[in-house]
Amino acid sequence: MKKLITTTVFTLALVLGFSFMVSAQNLVVNGDMESWSGGSPDGWTIVENISQETTIVYEGSSSARHISDASTKKLQQNISGIVGGSEYNISYWYLDDDSEAKTRIWSAWLNGGSTMTNHIEILHGDYSENNPAWQQFNVTLEAPAEADGFRFEVRVYNQDGNIGGSVFYDDFVVSGDIIVDPEPTNYPTAFTANASGNTIELNWTDAIGAQLPSAYIIFAGITSGLPVPVDGTPVANDTDLSDGSGAININYGVEETYFANLDPNTTYYFSIYSYTNSGAYIDYKNDGTAPTAEATTPNVTTVTIEYQNFDDGWGNWTPVSVVGTQEWVIDPDYGYPDPPCAKMTGYDGQPYENDDWLISPALNFDNYENEKIIFYTAKGYDGPDLEFKVSTDYDGGGDPYSATWTTLPFTWSPDFFVWTESGIIDLSGFIGPEVYVAYRFTSTDSESSTWEVDEITITGEEDLVIDPEPSNYPTDFNAIASGTSIDLSWIDAIGTQLPDRYIIFAGTSSSLPVPVDGTPVSNDPDLSDGEGALNVNFGIEAGSFNNLEFNTTYYFSIYSYTNSGNNIDYKNDGTAPTAEATVLPIPEPTNYPTDFTATATGMSIGLSWTDAIGTQLPDAYIIFAGTSSSLPTPEDGTPVDDDLDLSDGSGALNVNFGIEEGSFSGLAPNTTYYFSIYSYTNSGAAINYKNDGTAPTDNATTEYSPIIEYQNFDNGWEDWTIISVTGSQVWEIDPDHGEPNPPCAYMSGYSGSSNENEDWLISPSLNLNNYDNVLLTFNNAVGYTGPTLELKVSTDYNGGGDPNSANWTTLSYTMSTGYFEWVESGEIDLSDFNSSSVYIAFYYTSTNSESAAWEIDEILIEEIVTFSEPSNYPTDFTAVEAGTTINLAWIDAIGTQLPEAYIIFAGTDIGLPVPVDGTPV
Repeated sequence: MKKLITTTVFTLALVLGFSFMVSAQNLVVNGDMESWSGGSPDGWTIVENISQETTIVYEGSSSARHISDASTKKLQQNISGIVGGSEYNISYWYLDDDSEAKTRIWSAWLNGGSTMTNHIEILHGDYSENNPAWQQFNVTLEAPAEADGFRFEVRVYNQDGNIGGSVFYDDFVVSGDIIVDPEPTNYPTAFTANASGNTIELNWTDAIGAQLPSAYIIFAGITSGLPVPVDGTPVANDTDLSDGSGAININYGVEETYFANLDPNTTYYFSIYSYTNSGAYIDYKNDGTAPTAEATTPNVTTVTIEYQNFDDGWGNWTPVSVVGTQEWVIDPDYGYPDPPCAKMTGYDGQPYENDDWLISPALNFDNYENEKIIFYTAKGYDGPDLEFKVSTDYDGGGDPYSATWTTLPFTWSPDFFVWTESGIIDLSGFIGPEVYVAYRFTSTDSESSTWEVDEITITGEEDLVIDPEPSNYPTDFNAIASGTSIDLSWIDAIGTQLPDRYIIFAGTSSSLPVPVDGTPVSNDPDLSDGEGALNVNFGIEAGSFNNLEFNTTYYFSIYSYTNSGNNIDYKNDGTAPTAEATVLPIPEPTNYPTDFTATATGMSIGLSWTDAIGTQLPDAYIIFAGTSSSLPTPEDGTPVDDDLDLSDGSGALNVNFGIEEGSFSGLAPNTTYYFSIYSYTNSGAAINYKNDGTAPTDNATTEYSPIIEYQNFDNGWEDWTIISVTGSQVWEIDPDHGEPNPPCAYMSGYSGSSNENEDWLISPSLNLNNYDNVLLTFNNAVGYTGPTLELKVSTDYNGGGDPNSANWTTLSYTMSTGYFEWVESGEIDLSDFNSSSVYIAFYYTSTNSESAAWEIDEILIEEIVTFSEPSNYPTDFTAVEAGTTINLAWIDAIGTQLPEAYIIFAGTDIGLPVPVDGTPV
């Protein structure tokens, strides 16, 4: 009934043209990574080096695999309709257990499409560290008052220069209020497409009406049959039209965009749709007729004359300082899309007068036509604008003022260090064998901005050389099925005319298409509809199709071709090579792993084994755990989710083949836990366990350890969490101070002056259910005046969100009274907090008028156990001779205090020892 009422209100709001607010919804589209099209996750706008993963998942049937490369790779989705001042829970799960990759969150609040710096210290997170378990980023933040959107972005980086490693993501969530607008009233007007070389520029006039759009989606392709957008389904950016189709999202108010690096002599078609909102609430104007346009590229090819991203220093570019001691430098920490970049500022403690140039090498424009340049800039602080200049008479190394320079306009960075594309700047009016471009920076004694420049690309056009049809087909064309993928391989074609590329047709029928000269075929790697195609460059000799159906035969053919666009020329006479393969579930693993061992350390148990061998290796293992030796047996076709919490007496853990270890922690003391391990292949409904014969088992008994948690910050924060609620200052690790030795945790709200702050230092979750007399001690020191540091305890904190959403009890302790005089807190009783998830926190505050500096070290949480002497001896103690053996027997002692054990002394002399307290025998 509630659902019906909500739907009615929704419909009425749309009919009346009202915006309305939705609360407590996951605003991320396809956050669970269950929906994929063409090898990309639906709803995500930037998808770099991402593939679908169906074996290593946190929940559901798939996750996203992010593969590291030489440069940073992103996964990004923009969410609109954020309500300023409302709280949002932001979370996702990630798995990094690969020494060739690392990841971190790199998100931001948005205002009109521009990123904001609010909460940047949290939303630009730390790099991940290798861990075989899934980990969660989880925080609750209040959206800035000016925010109207959120950019959810995660990045993968190479680790120590190694590339090709993988991290995995699942269950992205942004939950909170969102403003939902109705469908736009109108389409934009005056939609035109104009080709200039291998670039087509698109222009339009913004839509008008009662409901203005938030943005537009533009579809592009080599056929006029373009898609129609579907409400609730965002379309990701795809500006690479080499596969014959693409799309781009453009904010309302921009009124122009372009597609570059297009095929020569090719007609491209475009359509444009207005829309409001984003994510699951995206609402397209898709009734009536959307505006369309088309343009044909000329029969020329675009080449890169000069490219510079400063990754390898200045290259052939020259910094020239005319006035001032500050100079252009390479900034290793910032850049677009990745560091480094060129940077210039006249500020060094104060502004200084400067005149500094960054000048290109000589560019020979006599060999090209329609020369253009595109670059990216970012600006911070107030000061003169950066100038872009061009000269045809500069001598290449002297005083730039000895030459004539023309200043050309470009699109400047609009906000504080927001990277902005320059727009396409026409250089075709500059002719000669030695053309120079330059960036001129100036500052004064009263003001100096900071400018950054990156990704400079200068292109020109050459006449296109049209090659004849390839001489031959490739040879040794093979298809091999593995899991739900089929890998294709071949040997490159040879002959007088080599191909530029190949087109591979695929389908569930052996009747595959034959390509037609002059008609390019778009990539279609999704074979869920029974057919697809893939273009592959000459020289690669391999391709693949993924996410295929079990028990299905797929057929393939391959054709060589030269040129592109309307000039494409296929080798389509004779007989093209063909191949086929049948996708079958991988059979059950041949063997179990061996040497399965459980080892207890304190209240954790580590598991190790040697990987299974044999004809069929497993994809992964499932480990069952429990306090009973009667453990489950897995059933084919029924995956088992991870369950690392053994407080209920049972659990499970999935571990990939090749890792050979796992662990369970937070266990009860003095308890025996039992484990079994099974190999398996495939995943989901096709999962196939090795469950015949006898699975390896082992057990281990946890040890009692009085130490529940110890932290001295020698190894960083470890499992402790820092959360900044207010203010830009955050908890830090001070490498120079500590008690008894450095480092220690340090927090101050002072940075040039006192600042308002609210910052938390929070412990990991502590299971205190198994302890009685729990005490906390720590060392603390304070300097300067300001609010005191509070010690708090919670049993309902969620472990990663806003700490103010939980209930906290403030406890007293002995505080430092002198200037950075270290004192011990005294023994703080935690025995009343009986819970399986207890958190302690140090709560710091400061104001705009005063700010103390607090230091914390040697945090110890332990159980204090005291035993009294047993009340009685055992009774009926007898010794019975049996040949050369003497059997002893007795009845256990009784009384108020029972013994834990007995010590028996034996000897041939009646004078036997008497045990001494404190001295084990």
